[in-house]
Amino acid sequence: VAKDYKPKGVKVGKVDIDESPDLAAQYGVMAVPTLLFFKGGKVRDQAPFSPKSKIAEKLDRVLSGN
Repeated sequence: VAKDYKPKGVKVGKVDIDESPDLAAQYGVMAVPTLLFFKGGKVRDQAPFSPKSKIAEKLDRVLSGN
């Protein structure tokens, strides 16, 4: 997904919540793994880890503003 969406300006990262428990609490992460979709510095969507096709659908929705 990172390679496919890089031309669209999407950055993909990961956080080890054992090393950053405050960050997990800040974003309300209750299960691992959890995906957070940001746009403009704000969380626009959240989902459990999913197949690539589902992640792409969410990214497309976030990018389109829906």
